Amino acid sequence: MDKIRFVKRRIVPVAVILLILLVSLSIYVFLKGGDNRIEQLQAYGYFGVFLVSFLLNATVIIPVGNIVPIAMFGATLSSPLLVGIIGGFGAAFGESLAYFLGSSGREILEEKRFHKKAAGWVERWGIWAVLIGSALPLAFDIIGIAAGALKMRFWKFFIAAFAGRAVLYTIVAIASSRAWIALQPIF
Repeated sequence: MDKIRFVKRRIVPVAVILLILLVSLSIYVFLKGGDNRIEQLQAYGYFGVFLVSFLLNATVIIPVGNIVPIAMFGATLSSPLLVGIIGGFGAAFGESLAYFLGSSGREILEEKRFHKKAAGWVERWGIWAVLIGSALPLAFDIIGIAAGALKMRFWKFFIAAFAGRAVLYTIVAIASSRAWIALQPIF
């Protein structure tokens, strides 16, 4: 019984953390591997929106900007609203890695100062902390980790993360689309 408890409480969380860090590092290396990686994905249209949004939001701990690629898609694809909605789904799936990191590594993360602060927000505001945190163009991973560690229901986390990112991405996509249309006579 003690071996099972040890594996469940120590080995599994460490293995999940290492796996997520490996995925994050791989995504980071892929995106930094060449200047035109996002442009290559842009050729895939709305599937490219989903893929880029997923990849950029799946990089747990490693900060990778996601606003510029969404703005590029918003300016070049025909529907900025679809860019926002599809990007929101990709972001919610990507941010799920942070949630699962938190739910698997709860004991490991509880001592960190950043985790205590984010956990306080999630404890106090619940789904609203996730919704507002995902709607801001800041590092959302900390809130995702806290939501997972506090055992927030995954579907609540996912819906709030989707809604917040969809709103943010739709605003960015519409603004960039309007700016691109306004700048067309200059170019």
